Amino acid sequence: MDDRRRLGVMIRRLTLRRGEDARSVPLDHPMLTEGWWAVERDGAAMWRWTDGDALLPLEGGAAVLEVEAAGMARYPTGAAEAMVAA
Repeated sequence: MDDRRRLGVMIRRLTLRRGEDARSVPLDHPMLTEGWWAVERDGAAMWRWTDGDALLPLEGGAAVLEVEAAGMARYPTGAAEAMVAA
């Protein structure tokens, strides 16, 4: 695999809750630009990677954001590689 993007977290779902109101934030929402890679699909399934520093602009006051992560990238470091070799 030759994907050289800096990947953070793979997001499967975003839900914004204010009191009793719960709204899904579409992964292809036009405000998801800074820190987000393009939407990826496999049939009906959709996900989106962050670059590790994604911005989610919220309007309308206090809210709870639920984030369903689907996966994360692993970045081995020299120390981690040394532990594996030991």
